[in-house]
Amino acid sequence: MSEFQDLKVGDKVVLVSRGLGKDKYLLKQVDRVTKTQIVIGNSKYNRVNGFEAGSNSWYRDSLKMPTEDALKKVQEYNQFVLKWHLMKDFQDIDWDKFSFEQLKQIEAFINSLETAVKDSNNE
Repeated sequence: MSEFQDLKVGDKVVLVSRGLGKDKYLLKQVDRVTKTQIVIGNSKYNRVNGFEAGSNSWYRDSLKMPTEDALKKVQEYNQFVLKWHLMKDFQDIDWDKFSFEQLKQIEAFINSLETAVKDSNNE
């Protein structure tokens, strides 16, 4: 029996979306369940193996049960996305609009975060 057989509407699963870049790990909620498929949004997945229905591509999406390891990958992916957005946001900031004092405050804040991370890694 498949690990997906007992899923019901509202249950959480981890959607793994593979592509040419970094794999995406997203926590999703089951919208509908049929005898052979799991439906999430507009996508359907095979209830036996969790693979996206109707796709035989190497990069097809698949589902995983929300195990501790799978949830850790969701958290790591979310952290990766947040870092990417923060880096982009920092590049887009018009730094000329800040006063010298404000820039020193931003620098002190970032340095305090870096120090806290170093300290926690040394414990």
